[in-house]
Amino acid sequence: MKRDLGFSGLESAIILIAFVVVASVFAYTILGSGFFATQKAQTVTQESTTEASAVMYPEGGIYGSLYSGGTYDGQLETVSFTLTIPPTGMAQDLNENIIIYTQKNKDGTITGTPRTYTFSGSETPSGLLFGVERGDTDPIMQPGERRAFYMAELEGPVPGGFFTIETKPKNGVGAFIQKSLPPAYSGGIII
Repeated sequence: MKRDLGFSGLESAIILIAFVVVASVFAYTILGSGFFATQKAQTVTQESTTEASAVMYPEGGIYGSLYSGGTYDGQLETVSFTLTIPPTGMAQDLNENIIIYTQKNKDGTITGTPRTYTFSGSETPSGLLFGVERGDTDPIMQPGERRAFYMAELEGPVPGGFFTIETKPKNGVGAFIQKSLPPAYSGGIII
């Protein structure tokens, strides 16, 4: 009887099955890492969209009043304005929000140092504090919500001068408001 040293059908089948199993393991690993990368990219995209929509923007007019009498006679005393968070935005904690106030003379030179105001939780803030009007003193501002902010004791510019208000929330983008008081300004809406 002659002996054949080649592969038999059974040996070929075993080797083929081993290759298929190894290829399956590699394919599963590649697919698993692909699914992981896709899920991670989706999470990053959603978080970025939420962060980008974490914005507070001004809505409506800006109102002010002037001091009458005393050291600051004729200077801007109070300012109120409305900020809104879009419905798809992110809630903001006003305790972690600051407002920076700067004023300029008629010639554009900055007067005094920029002042930082923090949330007072009161409708009638004093000093370097800002409040919200209409009794809504909850520090959390929700998406879709609008609130009227109030700043007092500004010792601001006289009519013809400029001022800026910049809100800086902990997350997202704040608002930047720059206004000039008309020369004949005597209080009310600031155009």
